[in-house]
Order: sequence, then C-alpha cells, then structure tokens
Amino acid sequence: MIKIKYIKEKDYVYLKTTSTYSTKDVDEFLRAATEFAKKYDCYKILLDHRNCKFEAEILDIHDITKYLKKYGLNHKYKGAVVYNQDSDKYKFADLVAHNWSMGVLRFFDEYKTAQKWLLDQ
Repeated sequence: MIKIKYIKEKDYVYLKTTSTYSTKDVDEFLRAATEFAKKYDCYKILLDHRNCKFEAEILDIHDITKYLKKYGLNHKYKGAVVYNQDSDKYKFADLVAHNWSMGVLRFFDEYKTAQKWLLDQ
C-alpha cells in the first residue's frame, strides 16, 4: 500500500501510496513517514498520492487534523502532498490542514510545485 524512501541528496522522505486509501489510512501513512524520517534526522516529507483513489467523504477529511497534531505536522515536520485526482477532496484537505498545521502541510496538484515548496526554507 505504501513505499517509503529517503532522498539523501535533497534531504526529504518520499512516501508513495500504491492503492486506494481512506482518512483512517492517513494515520498509518503519517506514522510510517515520521518514524522513517526520524531515522535520518529528517523533517521534510513528500506524500505522493498520484493515481490513487482517496475513498473519503468531504466531511471525513476534517478527521485528518487529529493525525497532524499526533505526528508533529503542526510544529516539527513539514509535509507536502501531491495528487492528480479527487481535486475537491484535496482542496478541502489543504484548507483543513493549512488551518490546523500552521501552514506546514500543504496539498499540490503538481509534483514539482510540491517538491519546491517542501524544499524552500
């Protein structure tokens, strides 16, 4: 369901989803990504959800806020999410995450834009 690797030359963790997922799976993604990042003393995470179906209702997306705080995506880690489908859901998730994470987790529909934002200091 997920693949994770450390991109040493740019100092970030890359997590790729490989199937459908729901808001409940976000807990697993963020736990796995933050635990993996700790091994490299890395605080930037790129979550690549392109070509994966996000099985969530718009109202369920608000649940992600509990995971943001739980795994430090409101003060410790910086995260970028890239997607290429379910635009309405991801745009709402961006709004929710931006409000709850103090802007350290953002959603993008282009990989290069997500990576640039993540790597900018």
